[in-house]
Parts: sequence; C-alpha cells; structure tokens
Amino acid sequence: GQGDERGLALIGVAGVQSDLGDVEGALAGYRAAAAFPRLEANALTGVGLVLHKAGDLEGALAHYALAEGPAEREDDLLELCRSVGGQAELMVQLGRAEDAEAKLRVTLALGPGLPQQGRYWLNAALGEVLRQRDRPLEAREAYLRAASLADQDAIFQLVNRANLGLTELLLGDGDAARAYLEPVRQGMSGGGTLFEATIEAIWLAALAQTGCFEELAEVLDGTLAMVEQRGVTERDVGWALQHAGALAARAGQLGSAVRCVAAALRVWILLGMADEVRACELALVELRGQGAPVPVGPWLLERLLGEGGMGQVWLAQDRSGPLAVKVLHRAVSRE
Repeated sequence: GQGDERGLALIGVAGVQSDLGDVEGALAGYRAAAAFPRLEANALTGVGLVLHKAGDLEGALAHYALAEGPAEREDDLLELCRSVGGQAELMVQLGRAEDAEAKLRVTLALGPGLPQQGRYWLNAALGEVLRQRDRPLEAREAYLRAASLADQDAIFQLVNRANLGLTELLLGDGDAARAYLEPVRQGMSGGGTLFEATIEAIWLAALAQTGCFEELAEVLDGTLAMVEQRGVTERDVGWALQHAGALAARAGQLGSAVRCVAAALRVWILLGMADEVRACELALVELRGQGAPVPVGPWLLERLLGEGGMGQVWLAQDRSGPLAVKVLHRAVSRE
C-alpha cells in the first residue's frame, strides 16, 4: 500500500545515508520505517547494520535479535536469515563463535522452507564462523553449499569464490586458491574498493603459497598502497599479509617479507589484536636480524651511508631501483 511505499522510501534513503557515513540520519530513517508493521523487521536489521558499522556491537546484536519476528511471509523469512547472519558475525567479533555456529545451525535446520537467498547467506556465514574456529574443511563444505545457492547473482558468486580461495589457502593449497581468486580479480572494477583491497591482499598470500615471488614483488606496492589508503581492518587481510610475509621469509625474499609483515602489523594494531601484534613484532625483529631492510613508507632502507645534523642518509630501494633517502631526526621533523 501507499504507507509501505513511504516506508520503503525511508529505508532506501537510510541506506544511502549509511553508505555516506551519516550514522544519525541513517538511524533516524530506519527507525521511522520500523513504524510500518510489514517493514519492521527490514528496518530493525538496517539499524543493526548501521550500529555494526559504527562499532556498537552490543547495540547491533540487540537490534538484529529484535528483527527475528514471526515469519508469516517469505520476506519475513529472508529478514530472519539476514538477522541471524548479522548476529553470527557479531558473536564471532565478541568472542562467542560457538554461540554463532549454534544459532546458524538451528536456523538452517528450518530447511527448504527458507528462501534460497536466505540459505545462501546462512551457509556463507557458517563458512566464515567455521573458518574463524580453525575448521577449514567444514568451512569449505559450507561455502560450497553457498555456491550452489548463489544462482546467477554475480556479487554472491564473487564473494563466495573469494571465501573459497581463502579457505584453500588455510588448507595449504595455493593452486586451488588461485583458481578461485583469478575470476574474482578479473571481475573487479579496479576502483580500489574495500573488497578489492581485501582480495588483492589474499592474492599476495596465494602468490607466496605457489612460490611466485617475482609476480608478488610486481604487485606488492600497489596492493599495500590500496590496503593503507582504504584503512583496511579486516582479519582476513591481516592473516593474508602475515602469511605472505612468513612464506616470503622462508624463501629468502626478505624485502617482500618485511613489507608484508609490517603491513599486517598495522592491520592488527588497528584491530587491537594483541597476540597477532606481538607475533608480527617478533617476526620483524627476526627478519632484521637476518639482514632484512627496514620499511619506511614506499622505500626499503638497506644500509646507512652517513649522518649529519639534520638526519641520516640511507641506501634504499623502491620499484625503480636504488636511491638515497634522507631520514630526518625526530627533533627536526617536528619543526
């Protein structure tokens, strides 16, 4: 009816406001739309998504739970699946991965009565939870079930291939990972989105897993710049960069190794993950003990050439070759 059309318009505008970073405007729009009974679940899920993006995990979890109303129509069932998937993601972030898995499995037990798109979301979410719980074989099965439900939706297919590629890396099969990731990279727009930055970081790990260190060196600068510019704080990116760094170090590619590990360290610091931060710090100390260059911005400092009143001059490398880089003393750099 006309009222529902107005509510749908409010939801559409709220979605745009959320994408633009207008948290208060988005929340107001979704909450206004929740006054329309047929749209309440959709609107509450929207509130949960906005709060999730804003970092209010407990508030988001509460609104996702509120969206689990009586499932009288297919749209209600779809919102139920969205809500449960969102709750599962939040539970993992809050250290409740076991609860997340249980909730997803209970909902999936509703079976074929769930909409196909909803079953896709639930299986994809289950794959993510199992991957975070270090059960990659089961995660692969969940992602494969999701793939069978993705139908012809291009976005679902790309995301699912990315998840399968990452899972194959966890299982140590770099060739299978590359086979999944190649079509994803070909389907990207090249706009440097968060998704693309994430995929490129995972691609570095796939290259390292298959020993393609020359190709890794060729794409390393662009990938790390994209990750830094987007301020990526995805666990998958931190893991992929750290994994690529460890494999490069094992192969004696110290320059690539130290840059990957340093980038992973920045991701873990932003995520506040103390154990991972410590692991990267120890890896960097070990790499420098092996003679690895020191990463400073886009350069790798290899050898100190001289020092004066303003700073130090280092022999450095970047993609164009050797060059001299002057690093100012801290006191001078503040002026």
